[in-house]
Amino acid sequence: MALLTWHTGTRRRQLTLGEITVIGRGAESDVVLESPQVSRRHARIRHLNADWLFEDQGSHNGSLINGQLRTQSTLTDGDVITLGPFQLTFAIAPATRPPVPRPDIRARDSANDLSEPLSAMASLDLSRAHAPAAQDTVDLHRRLQASYEIARATAATLDESELLEQVLEALFEIFEMADRGMILLVDRETGALIHGPARQREGDVTPGIEVSDTALKRALDTREAVLCCNTRDDSRLAAAQSIVTLGIRSVMIAPLLFREKLYGAIYLDARQRTAAFHSTDLQLLCAAAADVAAALAHAELHSQVVQNERMAAIGETAAGLSHCIKNILQAVKTGSYLLDHGLEREDLEMIGKGWQVIKKKNDFMEKLVWDLLTLSKPREAEHTPVDLNALCEEICDVGTHREEGEPVSVTFKPDPTVPPVALDAQGIRRSLLNLVTNAMDACADTGGEVTVETHVPDADGRVSIAIRDTGCGMSAETQAKLFTVFFSTKGSRGTGLGLPVTRKIVEEHGGTLDVTSAEGTGTTFTITLPITPAQSDS
Repeated sequence: MALLTWHTGTRRRQLTLGEITVIGRGAESDVVLESPQVSRRHARIRHLNADWLFEDQGSHNGSLINGQLRTQSTLTDGDVITLGPFQLTFAIAPATRPPVPRPDIRARDSANDLSEPLSAMASLDLSRAHAPAAQDTVDLHRRLQASYEIARATAATLDESELLEQVLEALFEIFEMADRGMILLVDRETGALIHGPARQREGDVTPGIEVSDTALKRALDTREAVLCCNTRDDSRLAAAQSIVTLGIRSVMIAPLLFREKLYGAIYLDARQRTAAFHSTDLQLLCAAAADVAAALAHAELHSQVVQNERMAAIGETAAGLSHCIKNILQAVKTGSYLLDHGLEREDLEMIGKGWQVIKKKNDFMEKLVWDLLTLSKPREAEHTPVDLNALCEEICDVGTHREEGEPVSVTFKPDPTVPPVALDAQGIRRSLLNLVTNAMDACADTGGEVTVETHVPDADGRVSIAIRDTGCGMSAETQAKLFTVFFSTKGSRGTGLGLPVTRKIVEEHGGTLDVTSAEGTGTTFTITLPITPAQSDS
């Protein structure tokens, strides 16, 4: 009786061999080793007379017995079989040893978390293959370095183009023998293969490079990694004209797979160099490809979330606009009704009322349009020196021309030390008018007063304007929604755009807009602005 023992991660596996034991990546195998370096039906062990015979089944990466490449070998007690990253120890069990039940084995390669199994193309130059990187300190260091470099590249950004550029740069640091590299992507809409970022060792980044179509097609069609150590001796690539024309000596291709979805492939080749890619290099590339594919899936998901949020924002904007326009049209309809009846009856008073309603709603619509334009497109403030105290005093005069509601007193308390401020007078005028009007509305029902003050708080080169009212105040819940587009506490009298527009204008000046409020005691809005344009980005 013979036993086969191996490890997956920290778990030890053992199997009693039958007359024929199949080892491979396929689910039908007796020993399933899920790794990009193991073929679907990699090898088998046969019990022939008194011997145990190991036979490679034409695997793509070959099999090692005690570190030597073998296609067939009679096993002896203690032999070590290396298949990709796995080491399996063969042992002759004593005759008295009870049989070990055959479990349903599903070994996983802890070093490669790929959802779709991969295998590598056969190469006639496997004589240089050696044991897995875990047994070689140098190769272990390379694996850790590769993991770090790829993790750094994929975590740096969610922009697909930038991400792939950084990944390609990291790959050239990991694989020093690589002369050229490219990342190819599958178009999400058409499914066609498109060339992504490309790089060559000598020279600058190129817009694209010629690749081996034969090897690439095989990798993408089978979704399996391809390794060719020496193209000159590989009969399966001998007919590939691109290999000869481009002078390619060694090729590695790893598909970008995440949860069975193919995102593309990573292509690396070495040309006229003495060094060539080997099995450990392919292990590193497959691990890197798994991380890159996961990063692409994450970026795609983020893009979908952003798109969904954008569509939700568009829907919310449409709903808010519909509500505002509906109220305006209803008022215009009422004004038109008054006009029609006034004209029929030749009633000048009714005509006047109807016209005033229409005129007022026309002004309301004009303000709505301007607010939407301000919110929807970026603009650069045109800075000119402005007397801020004079501008605030002009806005405070609005209190004496209030058209409806109880009169509200507006008091201005200027700081005479305020110097001329470089700002866009039209934008700041709109912002101050919004805030002063809101403050007056807050005092209209309960009575109160509005105070506007200017200050130079300290020597930091900034000036502040405080608009304070003693009106109804706001709850914490209302304050949290203040700058939400189309949120208004005024009902049909407001558009819900005033405060978002005000904050946007202030921020375009490099300033800030703060609010403090308490129910029943009033509210204070404070605008802080840089005195000179040079400080507007601070």
